[in-house]
Amino acid sequence: MAKQYWQNGLHFECQRCGKCCCGETGIVYFSPEEFDALAQHLEKHKGISRETLQHDFMTPCDDSYSTREGHCIFFENGCTVYEVRPSQCRTFPFWRSILLDKNAWQNVAKTCCGMNNGKFWSAEEIRAIAAKSRL
Repeated sequence: MAKQYWQNGLHFECQRCGKCCCGETGIVYFSPEEFDALAQHLEKHKGISRETLQHDFMTPCDDSYSTREGHCIFFENGCTVYEVRPSQCRTFPFWRSILLDKNAWQNVAKTCCGMNNGKFWSAEEIRAIAAKSRL
């Protein structure tokens, strides 16, 4: 693997500001397994049926679903489905697309106050998280 700008690690700690959840794109993708976990969670904790979730809140996407464009419907003063959030959310900001080069990281860091701050992540930890990212 080529030498990465993050080979000595990076700092990131979520500040729970919601900017990544309520930003411009705001689309969250779910694998079929992630969608199943979300549907079960919402049925159990909020009384929202799988059918209501599919028809009222989600858009079909390949073999699963995504949230509709805009503000993430699961963010209300924090993530309301944190326990079953999809890998897109679990792996931010260590997405392959953000780790491509330092400029990509710094551009995202302009809107994410947790980047370049807080917890130190080693290159090994970053690599393991990025391997789980679809983005």
